[in-house]
Amino acid sequence: MASTEELGSPEDEYKQLMDQQKGEAGAWMIVNAEGKKVLAKGVGITKFKGHLKPEALVFAVFRVNGVDKQETVTSNRCKIVRVDFVGKNVKAKKKGKAMSGKSVVSNIFTGITCHIQADEDKDITAEDFVNRIRLAGGAHKPTYYDFGLEHHVKAGFKEEQESQQEEKKEEKKRGEKRGEKRGEKRRAAR
Repeated sequence: MASTEELGSPEDEYKQLMDQQKGEAGAWMIVNAEGKKVLAKGVGITKFKGHLKPEALVFAVFRVNGVDKQETVTSNRCKIVRVDFVGKNVKAKKKGKAMSGKSVVSNIFTGITCHIQADEDKDITAEDFVNRIRLAGGAHKPTYYDFGLEHHVKAGFKEEQESQQEEKKEEKKRGEKRGEKRGEKRRAAR
């Protein structure tokens, strides 16, 4: 984690996180409830979750790269997951302060792929990020998602398509068997 002397403004830190050339997969930043101060930044989902305490009320962004590996080229597409975290021990009075912070961070955190609201660090998982990114995604599907620090989650689209094709084949076989049984019943009834 960077020390507070090294942390810039939320706008500057977000620009660095989003930078297509310099931005790093798995990079994240956390800002205070007012959206005016960067509290922490780093790389990796484990370190990120370590900052999400039960008494925390923060806004955060996490960069995930969609990596598409083909025979001749590999492309990286930046996906930004916004996390609004209100820990379970946050008092109602403090929760009200977050309402003004929401509009501030919405102006800073632009180009968000998906948005998560959580109240426990266990609610934050790479698999949940991938599912939400997939739901928000376009037609092109990557090979895997890169969470930094060598943490990759396969996109699973090929496996999913193969599974769906197998299910269709099985359904077709069941339909054919039902048709055969109906034919046998008709012949027996004659």
